[in-house]
Amino acid sequence: MNENVKELVDLMCKAAELTGTVNGLGDDLGIISRTELAMYMMYLSMSDGEISTSEAETISQVCGLELAPEELAYFVADNDILNPEFGKNVPVTLKILVKTDNDMKGMGNDDVKYSDYVLETYKAIGELVIGADKQVKDEETENFKNYIGMMEDYISNNLK
Repeated sequence: MNENVKELVDLMCKAAELTGTVNGLGDDLGIISRTELAMYMMYLSMSDGEISTSEAETISQVCGLELAPEELAYFVADNDILNPEFGKNVPVTLKILVKTDNDMKGMGNDDVKYSDYVLETYKAIGELVIGADKQVKDEETENFKNYIGMMEDYISNNLK
């Protein structure tokens, strides 16, 4: 896996964890961030009807798991990840980090935007996972564009 992508994931999750701790939400937000990211990866991978071995390996590397395509497909079905509503739900991580950005701006800090970490991570991971099997399908590309668009809309409508 690309080390830059791994660093983005770690940075996003660490930012979420720190934000959760500072705001009294505990350090579970880092775990929630990884879980949301894993579900997003499964959503994109399964968009074309199956999760390939290379996609499963990519998901496993990013998430620190060892799951076969069949196990991931079962998880997708069991958690209704292919439901069109999944692609419309803003990740909790993004919501909280947009709020954090707004709070920090209110304290005079405009330099760091945690929501940028989230968006850049989702873009990089999306590109990585849909390209993992070297067979990018239209469904994967469409779901990727729509999901990132939903996140960008949320940021533009909620970041002060």
